Amino acid sequence: MSDNPRSVIDPEPTFVKVVVDANYDRLLGCLAVGDHAPTVVNTAAIAIRSGVKVDDLCQLGLTQLSATEALMSVLRKLR
Repeated sequence: MSDNPRSVIDPEPTFVKVVVDANYDRLLGCLAVGDHAPTVVNTAAIAIRSGVKVDDLCQLGLTQLSATEALMSVLRKLR
């Protein structure tokens, strides 16, 4: 789920890949594979549909130890 050992919620990994428009700081696409993929992709779909900037998305205060944190972890690495 994440490279942070404290954020493991189960032993099954979820792999996340994103496509970001660097010029406009917008999420364009997301691929997730694993048990928590639906949660990650649903969050990405909401962000894409609403046009939320990646910086704004990364600053959301989300509950730790959640599947969505995998998406946020990948996006933060882009900074």
